[in-house]
Amino acid sequence: MTGGSEYKWQIEQLLHRRTDLSTFVIHWTRNTGEGKSAQENLLSILGDRTIHALTPMGAAAAILDRLLEEKKLSQKEHDDAVRTQRVVCFTEAPLEQAWSFVCPIAGRRQQLEPYGLAFTKAKARERRVNPIWYIDMTPGHHWLMNDVWSLVEQASQPGSTFQNDPMAMIAPFVEGMGTWEGKGRKEFWWEREWRHLGDFHFLLDDIAVVLCPEQQMDDFACHTKCDSGRIVPRIDPTWGLERIIAVLAGVPTS
Repeated sequence: MTGGSEYKWQIEQLLHRRTDLSTFVIHWTRNTGEGKSAQENLLSILGDRTIHALTPMGAAAAILDRLLEEKKLSQKEHDDAVRTQRVVCFTEAPLEQAWSFVCPIAGRRQQLEPYGLAFTKAKARERRVNPIWYIDMTPGHHWLMNDVWSLVEQASQPGSTFQNDPMAMIAPFVEGMGTWEGKGRKEFWWEREWRHLGDFHFLLDDIAVVLCPEQQMDDFACHTKCDSGRIVPRIDPTWGLERIIAVLAGVPTS
């Protein structure tokens, strides 16, 4: 890099020096109601090379449930519509900040476990993963979300096929946030969530790193060898930056 007043930075150079931005998005696994642990779910994902989209999310999910309760949608219409809203979720963070997602957080309904897969944002975007749009719903600020909900309801009118409406593609990427006095809060915009609509298929070589507790890394060893011969690195999300760099560089840490 040359200096002087004539030098102009390339955007890539600037972004690489921004410590508040990340190169990676992480999909975290968790314990599920079927009795499978987060560790078992991660092993299953690695074996299948697929993260299954199981949960409908976004601006349309609650509206579709309400329309079913009000009998404005049949059960089949509801189920067909909801199926289009199932997503795979990712969070964006520098690897050395991964610990902040798996530590105990007051008021959180879904506790994340220290198991996951990190992909570069470039690779994720190739596979149609996209950042979501957070809209403020705090009382007095919810005008924009009202418009989004109106569009969802219009797309769900009797005789309409919601899954063929553009809102079926847009709604999963729109999420409300806000704080309601005496009624709680929903303020997870700091996760910088990204989503993929439908099941997410990948190759082992697409994975940047596997995240798991240090004492269980041997359990993942035989699941991280790519067809190319590359071994996907494994890191503990509670490690600090120096330890992560040393492991990724193949430097002994003890």
